[in-house]
Amino acid sequence: MKGVSIRENPVNVTFGNVPIQLHADIEPGNATNQKVTWSSDNPTIVTVDVATGLVTFNAVGETKIWATTDDGGFTASSTIKVAAIAVSGVAITPSTVTLEIDEAVDLDADISPSNATNQSITWSSDDSTIATVNAATGLVTGKKAGETKVWVTTDDGGIKAFSTITIAAPAVLTVESTNPTNNQQDVGRNSNIRINFDKALDTSATGYISLQYYDNDGDLQTSSYTLGISYNNGSMRMVLNPSGWLGDKTWYRITIETTDVLGNDGSMLSEDFILEFEAD
Repeated sequence: MKGVSIRENPVNVTFGNVPIQLHADIEPGNATNQKVTWSSDNPTIVTVDVATGLVTFNAVGETKIWATTDDGGFTASSTIKVAAIAVSGVAITPSTVTLEIDEAVDLDADISPSNATNQSITWSSDDSTIATVNAATGLVTGKKAGETKVWVTTDDGGIKAFSTITIAAPAVLTVESTNPTNNQQDVGRNSNIRINFDKALDTSATGYISLQYYDNDGDLQTSSYTLGISYNNGSMRMVLNPSGWLGDKTWYRITIETTDVLGNDGSMLSEDFILEFEAD
C-alpha cells in the first residue's frame, strides 16, 4: 500500500444540510486490505461514522475529517466548512395595534428563512413613554395616549421591522349646565342633567350613580341607581331627571361612576363625575 486520499475535499455546506458520504481512495486500487477508519477533529461541529465515512453536520464551524488505513496507518484529511444560514428578512405580526392605557399585547416576529441559523432578536420602542416593550419577549404595554413604533432587530444582519402602536386616549365625560363651577351646578327638582361623552357609547352600556342627601334628621344617606342612556341626534348622552328620585331634601350629591360604561369601540370610560346641587 502506498497511501490514501479522500475524494470529497474540501466540503462546504450550510448548517442543516443532509449528511454526506465521504469516500477514501486507497493506492494502489488493488491493495489487498481496503479497510479505513474515519475520525473527526471536532465532533461538536461534524461527526463521522468510523466505519462508513458518513458525515453529519452538528454546528457552524470548520474542522477536518480523517481517513486512516488499517494497512500501514496512512492518513488523509478533508476540510469541512459548515456555514450559517443567513437571515434575509423579518416581519412583525400584527403590524398595527391599538391599545388602551395599561393594556398589553404580545408581538410576534417571523424570521426569513424559517430555518435561519441565528433566530435571536431584540425588541425596542421609539417612545417608551407611550408604549414600552420587553426587549426579549415583545410584550407591548400602553403607557399614555399617542402613537409610536415598536421595532424588532435580528442579531444576524441587524434587519429591522416595526409595528405601529397607537395608545387610545381614555374617554372622558362632560356635563352640560348653565354655570358649571368645580363640577357643581344648581338644578331644579324637575330639571334634566345632561351628561355628554366624547365617545359614542355602546348601545347596551349602563352605569351607576350614587345619590347622597341629608335626611330630615340631618344624617347623610346614600342610595344607588342604574343610569339610563338616551341619544340626541346621534351623539351619546346620559340624561338624569332628578324628579324621579329627589324628595323634599335641599342638598344632594350625585356621584356618577363610569367604570362600567363602555364606548362602542370597546374602550372603558375612565372618569367619575360628582354633581352637587340645591334642589329648589
